[in-house]
Amino acid sequence: MRAHGKPNSNPRYDYEKAKAIVDSNQQLRILTDVEKEQLITRILESPFLDLTDDWAFKRVLGNSLGLQKNILEDILEVKISSIEHLPNEIAVSAPDDKHARVDVCCTFADTGKQAVIEMQNHDESDFHQRMYYYGAALSVNSVKSGKDYTVLKPSYVICFANFDIPHENAVQEQCIFRYTLIERQIKETYPGEPLNLYMCELPRLRKSLDKIKNCTAAERWLYLFRNCSNFEGRPEEFNDSKYDEVFDQARTQKLTEEDLMDYLNSKISEARMLRCEEAGYIRGKREGKAEGREEGREEGRLEMTQLIRNLLAAGLDVATVAAAAGMTEEAVEALK
Repeated sequence: MRAHGKPNSNPRYDYEKAKAIVDSNQQLRILTDVEKEQLITRILESPFLDLTDDWAFKRVLGNSLGLQKNILEDILEVKISSIEHLPNEIAVSAPDDKHARVDVCCTFADTGKQAVIEMQNHDESDFHQRMYYYGAALSVNSVKSGKDYTVLKPSYVICFANFDIPHENAVQEQCIFRYTLIERQIKETYPGEPLNLYMCELPRLRKSLDKIKNCTAAERWLYLFRNCSNFEGRPEEFNDSKYDEVFDQARTQKLTEEDLMDYLNSKISEARMLRCEEAGYIRGKREGKAEGREEGREEGRLEMTQLIRNLLAAGLDVATVAAAAGMTEEAVEALK
């Protein structure tokens, strides 16, 4: 345990282990000891986990069927009697098929419908194709050899996206976008709606906590996921019993030291994505054209901007983000 500096209000972790994890990140290694301590304290001693973090999201939702049921009912606007866990790695049909590993996967016990629930922080180049693949994989695995195709039930992919997705005609207030198979000319929905994708865009919900009571049930989940780690305690706006398991499972005081180190490592890995500008350039270069390379650079710049905003929203201070990104504090401030 630390014998110097600010007392550790969470005695279940070894500060030196946490510091070693921070030092494993090349961008964060350059921080001063004080800055590292502030970063570690902010992440590990916040009352609640950051639910936009992949590790935290899977831990909290993956441990609670009741929580999954509440989320699905509010997002899909349906009543569900009960749900059952499915493996988070969807079975493949052939040895060389690409594996589909998801955050949370479940089935509706009464209807046989299946759903994937995902948290995504980065608009990767294959993001939309991957979400579609998850839904298609669910459909393929729902019809077994010898069964009639009538057993095929609708599949749902619910993705909470912690970044902006471009839309041509979206109204400013719209936060959730539903995609299904539809006939283009007469706008007729494909019978049975076999594949449904819900893109729940967290940054598009631009309402303060005092306005949340006027939001839809689905929108309240978006606010909760994006802001949980900033709460000092459970806000009265989320006193409904359906949120009990979120605040119970997301308490950092419930985590073991091993859990805390896993969480810190997951949060620190977010900073590694600051290299996305280079990745964007590489994608553009693959196009083999000058305009492709320029588009790649621009894509990388946009991704880095969004990532910096995510890091700031997650609670990292301007100085820490600036040091990790190799930017001035003024430049990071301007991106807020």
